Formats: sequence, C-alpha cells, structure tokens
Amino acid sequence: MSFRGTLLRSGIDSDGIDVTFYRSDGVVTFAGDAVFEGSIGQVITDSVSLSGSVANGITFTGAYTTHAINFDGVTLDKTLIGVGSYGSPVDQSCTTALVSMSTTSDDANSWRYSAGLYIKGTGSGTKVLGLGLQSEYNGTVGVDRLQGMSSIAFLGAGGEAARLLTKGGDGTAGMYCGWFKLAVGASAIMDSGSFAACLWLDSQVGGTISGNHATMFITTGGDPPDAVMYFNASTGEDTWSNFLYFDSTTYNVNPVVASGCDVSGAGSSEAYLKVSLNGTAYGIPLISI
Repeated sequence: MSFRGTLLRSGIDSDGIDVTFYRSDGVVTFAGDAVFEGSIGQVITDSVSLSGSVANGITFTGAYTTHAINFDGVTLDKTLIGVGSYGSPVDQSCTTALVSMSTTSDDANSWRYSAGLYIKGTGSGTKVLGLGLQSEYNGTVGVDRLQGMSSIAFLGAGGEAARLLTKGGDGTAGMYCGWFKLAVGASAIMDSGSFAACLWLDSQVGGTISGNHATMFITTGGDPPDAVMYFNASTGEDTWSNFLYFDSTTYNVNPVVASGCDVSGAGSSEAYLKVSLNGTAYGIPLISI
C-alpha cells in the first residue's frame, strides 16, 4: 500500500485492525492498491469511515478496466449501499439527489447517459424481479403525498423552444413517461393457467376511506389529447381478442351486472356495465354474441 503526499501521523491500534491517517490538509491520496480487512474473530463496525466538512467524500478519476467499485466478492446477504435505514431514516433535510447529472448534445440520436439493470434468471422455480420500489409512510400525523415512483418526461421544462421530432418509420420513437413491453420468444412456452401482462394495477385499500379511490387516475391539461387510449398494432398481426375481459371472479360483480338493463322498453333484462357520470349511475347494455 503506497501513499502519495506527506503523512504527518499514522497510528495502528494494538489489535492490528484500525488504521487512522492524518495530514494537514485533511486529504489522504492512495497511489496504489489499498486493502482494508479484519482478522477472523474480530468485530469491526466500519472498515473505512469518512467524516468532516469536505467538498467530496471520495472522488474517482482515471481509467478503470472493469469497475470503479466492485462488489463481486461480497456476501450478498446485506444491503450493498445503505442510505438511512428503517429505524434511522435519512433526515428530510437531505434534499439532494443520490445521482445528479446534466447532459447536452447537438445530435438528436445521441444517448449521452443510460443506466439500467439487466437481470437474467435460469433454473427451476426462478423468480425474477427487475426493479422494486416501495415508498412507505407510518406516521400518525398524516401525509398529503405518498408516491411509489415519479417518472416525468418534460419537453422544454425551462420554457425553451424544445422540439419533439416526428417518429418517421421508427415505431419505438416518441415521448413517453414509461415504456412497458412484454415479450415471449418463439421457442418459449406459457403453460395453461399462466398469466402475463404489460402492466399490473393492484389496488388494496383498507382502513377508513372517506376520500376518492380509483385503480387508475387519468388527468389532462393544455391541448386536449386525441384519445384517452390510442390503439396501434403491427401490420399483419392479430390485435386483441377482446376489448375487455371479465373472468368468473368478476362477472356479476360491480361494475358488471348480469341483468336489469331495459333496452327495448318492454321490460327486457340485459347485462350491463355500470358507469357514473358526475355521480349519476348509468348502464351500458351488453349484447350476447
């Protein structure tokens, strides 16, 4: 282990575990390899602990052939990077982002930054979760905003005359807050009784409910959208077997009513879908085909 610069003092505890370095400007530079480890049987709270008022805790410069930080040899039974904990959360005064960056490019086709996860599972019984986010509030004072995730695509956020170019022949182009694609390979198999969907909306609400509650909340502003939902399918492929599908668990359960809608004026009873128009209940009759 080599150090560039002059060390004013270095101390090693009697157990040979903890090492502290001091220098007049508060900076220690590692020019070569530095390995921090404890002996078997020793209990170490922190291998490396940084404190003090400095511009940056750790700064990485130079070229790395693999990774700037490597966790390959870590026993993966704990959190790799901890920012607060359940018992000791990060204080609300921590307002800066964990990752902050700004990019600029004159090339409309240039991806200046891309971050993501690629997770591939094999073997029997494998369960794969790409990314999980959970926001939790347990206080009794109350909170007016609790969001699991916020994904915002903003064109000209600062009032600039930004431009969204035409899609042209690229079916993946456009402006979206999220792109959810479900794909099954030609040689893959989906067993009978299995289920797959591009989006799963699950609303489970208990307690005292006095406010409004919906599985999907849709708002709009500015120029009216062409449609609430826009359908487009690849040429030459089947589209959708049904517009809506209610299985045996949802048939004859609100909002699907098996009978009671008079469509002929002669007392006939037809199934219908319940809708509310500004608080007034209506039924959309369903015709058996």
